[in-house]
Amino acid sequence: KSDMADKKKPDPQELKKQINAYTAEFPRYRTYAETLKRVLEKACKTSIPEAFIQARPKSVSSFSGKAVRRCDRFSDPVNQMDDLCGGRVIVQTTDQVNAIRRFIETNFEVVEQEDKGLLLGEQEFGYRDMHYIVRLCPERDKALGISREERRAIGNRMAEIQVRTWGQHAWADTLHDRIYKNSLKISFEAK
Repeated sequence: KSDMADKKKPDPQELKKQINAYTAEFPRYRTYAETLKRVLEKACKTSIPEAFIQARPKSVSSFSGKAVRRCDRFSDPVNQMDDLCGGRVIVQTTDQVNAIRRFIETNFEVVEQEDKGLLLGEQEFGYRDMHYIVRLCPERDKALGISREERRAIGNRMAEIQVRTWGQHAWADTLHDRIYKNSLKISFEAK
């Protein structure tokens, strides 16, 4: 029996309902991404002006693809996925990564954090980003320049922020999708 035959398939009606729900939510996540990018750019402007900041809402097609692939994990993906808004800060040095990490940990509610590098052994090569799942802290809105309209649109929604160096970005950009989002099974053990 193949792995594909064993894989749970989403209910088409439920999937359509979820896609419609995310389509309705999408403008709020677009506002979140625009706000997140502005906040991170402002944070880096003085100390790390060469930082590259990206932010985006997950596209409706990407949402639907993940809802299908991960239907065994998410029964209500529009309310369970924590990466419907994503931000990324790319800097030159690990000292700069640490400075951005301090900013995030001071100015956001950190729901979850994962240092992907800690998952690897000292001699292993792989994905080494710092990933945060965050919410905006209402008490930081004024200091961060978040308007009432933005706060109403964003509410208590979560976002993922990745922090990495350019070297880590080169590796991730080249190989991440080929390994982590590929349907092929890749063995990491030498035979």
